[in-house]
Amino acid sequence: MQNTRSRRTALGLLAALLLGAAVQPPKFDAADPAAPRITEANVFENERFWPYQVELTKPFTPAGRKAPLEAGTLAVLVRLERPGVARIDFGRDGRAEVPVGATDIVARADRIRLGEEQKIAPNLVFAIGTRLVDSAAPSIQGLDLGPVYAAKAFVAVFADPASDGFAGIAEGLKQLGEREGVLVVLFAKGEHPDRVLRERLRKLAWTVPFLRDSYSEGYISALRADHAPMPSVMVLTPDGRVLLDAPWNPERVGDLESALDVVLGSKPDGGARAKGEPK
Repeated sequence: MQNTRSRRTALGLLAALLLGAAVQPPKFDAADPAAPRITEANVFENERFWPYQVELTKPFTPAGRKAPLEAGTLAVLVRLERPGVARIDFGRDGRAEVPVGATDIVARADRIRLGEEQKIAPNLVFAIGTRLVDSAAPSIQGLDLGPVYAAKAFVAVFADPASDGFAGIAEGLKQLGEREGVLVVLFAKGEHPDRVLRERLRKLAWTVPFLRDSYSEGYISALRADHAPMPSVMVLTPDGRVLLDAPWNPERVGDLESALDVVLGSKPDGGARAKGEPK
């Protein structure tokens, strides 16, 4: 019960931070009663209705845990990995892939569709929006929420800024941040104080936002599969659906561009892609 209360408190505090930010984000309303009813068969494709908080409706035992988590356990939906399977963050009990049918994801999503349950931001935006540092700012400060809400796609970069190859990653990805509607975000592996990391990025002329040091490792664990290689890159929608997840190498930029085209519907130069045109 104490764990449940703490989760609710944390969720409420984050909502207050978003709603009470100095620069108010654009209004967001996921509700659409005219949309088809959400079912287990179509919830994967309807990510704008994905709830942020979810609840187990059946006992579930994450890997490495002897006793099952009870029905009624509250947790955070990281994303739907594929139809029928959700990646869920159980806090101190870890992250796990859970059958959608063992949760209330479908019921909550349909309530969001009908406007009966509030969703104040896309899930990924809600999770990281107030925890980003603006490395382009003249001093340590949070990133304005406007660009976070305006992003149609996120490129998540998971890397150790102290590694020998980090400068190459920065150089290789600079062009992606210039695309309208794209927000590149660094999730730094290891301990890197915010001021130190900000200076590192500024020296590389790669002033992308980054997760605060106190949160970065936790979000790396939440977003990435266990034992996934580093460094790596992900293309994510604002609600956290994965369009590309791959180890980094310089040739990966073309794959990233193609994944971004899926969301943006345009080439890097802004021109529309003709139907059937090769990527």
